[in-house]
Amino acid sequence: MTDPFHVLVVDDDAAMRDSLRHLLTRGGWRVDTAARAQDAVARLHGLAPDVVLCDLKMPGMSGLDFVRAVAGPHCPPILMLSAHGDISTAVEAVQAGARGFLEKPHDPPKLIEALRSAAQDRRQAEQQMRIAARVAQGTDLDRVAAGHSAAAAQLRIAILDAAGSLAPVLIEGAVGTGRSAIARVVHDLSPRAGTPFVARAAGLDPGPIPTGGTLFLEGLDRCDDATQAQLALALPDGPRLIAALDEDRADRVMPDLRWRLATHVIRVPALRERPDDIAELFLAELDPAATRMQIDMPTLSADDLALLIAHSWPGNLRELRAVAERFAMRARHGTARIGHCLMSDEDRPPVPPTLREAVAAFERKLIARALTDHEGRMEDAADGLGIGRRTLNEKIVKLGIDKEALLRTGR
Repeated sequence: MTDPFHVLVVDDDAAMRDSLRHLLTRGGWRVDTAARAQDAVARLHGLAPDVVLCDLKMPGMSGLDFVRAVAGPHCPPILMLSAHGDISTAVEAVQAGARGFLEKPHDPPKLIEALRSAAQDRRQAEQQMRIAARVAQGTDLDRVAAGHSAAAAQLRIAILDAAGSLAPVLIEGAVGTGRSAIARVVHDLSPRAGTPFVARAAGLDPGPIPTGGTLFLEGLDRCDDATQAQLALALPDGPRLIAALDEDRADRVMPDLRWRLATHVIRVPALRERPDDIAELFLAELDPAATRMQIDMPTLSADDLALLIAHSWPGNLRELRAVAERFAMRARHGTARIGHCLMSDEDRPPVPPTLREAVAAFERKLIARALTDHEGRMEDAADGLGIGRRTLNEKIVKLGIDKEALLRTGR
């Protein structure tokens, strides 16, 4: 729920202040008042109103003097109240930095609309400045939406539009496209960036949610109709809601629930739809991977780039991150080649039919990786796996791992 607009009313006439307070409070505004312009100057920074409504003629410091004293890039918009005979002075106040002026006696609907318009503009400008500052400080926006293609540009626009609002957001994309990372970026760039971000599987009891935070629901398309109906009726009012679903299963979401969530829709394209961005996306993932490995940023050959672009990327961004991690790992040992890090569909091992075989396959993969990472040094590999060297020897024999062949081929 959006916070109510906040106005500071500056007027030396007590009856006018009370009248304006009553009018605006009834309209849902938060109202502060000041009887003297000097007091308003002293309190303006601390109050941080969305808009100021100031009388033009006041004893001591006039409304014109007030505008001259506070006008600047960080000052909220100021609307002046002036009698007909003061129009020339009101125009001078606008030239000094006021947003505009309203003649006395004021027309209530016209006054409220003018204040609302000014307050909305103020909040939008502040939000844009907040987003720009957070992007400049560094966020994952450059990782989830890297690239110069039209698809990347549209994705960035959709993320920033959603971040500038507190309305619900629906994120649609294939598995592995980074929907949860995008949800986090939207939260981190929003006015609620400092509040909790709580992720839950849709259909599960979200538990206690902090007021003012963001609730991220993943997997709407996997909820049954009864659960979806409950969600549609019980969407929380407190937290900002972001939901994600697999676009291939979007027809499994009830229309009523979708309508309630889709104020902002972010469609995340699959990697195969943006081949021109793949190299840049890969480098955006390789940089932090190299930092974790404590190595310099590896370089890619022309053949490496060609293989990256030609790959079908069925696992999307999730697969690309795994390949970047493998490449950085191999670069640490001076053997980095994209061809060794990619896995074609034909190369993907079948899913083991039993739990025992699945566990064995998983152990075989972990041990092979440890042996490769430590260049065959058994003591180091065992330490890395958290087991003893004898246990490692026994598992190598039991799992049929050819250590010498593994170290020669890396596979």
